[in-house]
Amino acid sequence: MTKVKVREGRATKRPKNISPSDARLISGKGNALKTQKKLGQNAKTMARRFSELEKVDKPLVTKPLKLQTVAGQNYKTRTILKITGETVKAGNHLLLQDVNFNLETGERLAVLGDNGSGKTTLIKQIIKNYDKLVGYFSQNLSGLDEEKTVLENVLLKSSQLPQLARDFLGAFGIKRDMAFQKVSSLSGGEKVKVLLLQVLFTDTQLLILDEPTNYLDLLALDALTNFLTHYAGAVLIVSHYKDFIDAVATKKMRIQFQHLLPV
Repeated sequence: MTKVKVREGRATKRPKNISPSDARLISGKGNALKTQKKLGQNAKTMARRFSELEKVDKPLVTKPLKLQTVAGQNYKTRTILKITGETVKAGNHLLLQDVNFNLETGERLAVLGDNGSGKTTLIKQIIKNYDKLVGYFSQNLSGLDEEKTVLENVLLKSSQLPQLARDFLGAFGIKRDMAFQKVSSLSGGEKVKVLLLQVLFTDTQLLILDEPTNYLDLLALDALTNFLTHYAGAVLIVSHYKDFIDAVATKKMRIQFQHLLPV
């Protein structure tokens, strides 16, 4: 036992022929090597973690959200909507006069203006006088059948395939078995999404959307932007959300002094 202790003691002592400064240098190099090795291991661990995070969090490339062409939709028609010399009133109160604009295939017109300037009244008048079916969104949830499923509501005015509707529902954040739930079981925000999709899926060449971004989360907002930028028909939009309008609209008009003027 004594010999063992002696050998251990020698192992901890510095060699006789090495000065104290050299001994500190040797000891420092050893510690530096240990520290460098540990840093290298930490760097490898961090690199591996970042690689794993990139695999998990890297956003997927969003595919275009497009409807299938159905019978009765002839997108070769250039002019979808033509308004000439229109006057818009609320009762006896004049809101707009001499309204003129065309809406062509592939165009997305944003109508801008202050509250009460006549935007919604103009929209309702256009729908009333339009001789074909219009996809109209106004956040009036009466357009939903609470006793039908989510999927049935989306396809209520559509000839599109159920699988495509489910793909769209997923893109808007309504996933998997939620498609088969009754609308009555959904939250208010979810009902807005279902109504919006019902409108987007309408068998028409003209969509009119009155404040469609209200109550939408970022996922649904991105999906709506994606859809509209790939929509083959024409779109008339009323919205106060500037970033959305800038991303979607191909042209803008503003209500000023009872006239609808190009921006």
